[in-house]
Amino acid sequence: MTPFGIRARLKKLLNRAPSQPARPPVVRHSVRFVLPDGTDYETQAKVGDSLVLASGRGPAPIATGCADSTCGTCQIEVLSGAEHLTPLTDAEAATKAAKGVPEHRRLGCQAGVLGAGVSVRIINVFGEEANV
Repeated sequence: MTPFGIRARLKKLLNRAPSQPARPPVVRHSVRFVLPDGTDYETQAKVGDSLVLASGRGPAPIATGCADSTCGTCQIEVLSGAEHLTPLTDAEAATKAAKGVPEHRRLGCQAGVLGAGVSVRIINVFGEEANV
């Protein structure tokens, strides 16, 4: 860093490209969460963010006890956009089988956002009042 930003000013005057390449823009998608009481909210998720992480940006995050697919408490039902979520992993399938999670549900800690149009219902395994 030069005093008074002289080097940066000279580069700007000479129309030289910055020394570091520009970072690609971060892609974000809206995700809609429907709470057990029927109310809903939307948050933004970066590509690859889990639904648990994305829900944490809203007023009522998905309840979870582990965030690594071992407890099965972050159950969700996909209402739309299942094709824009990461596929079921072996770890998620094993936890679902061990914990008796219904086949049509996913674990929010393992389902990552890949595209737009995802809408899920949060299943609160701890009871209605714990998530509101």
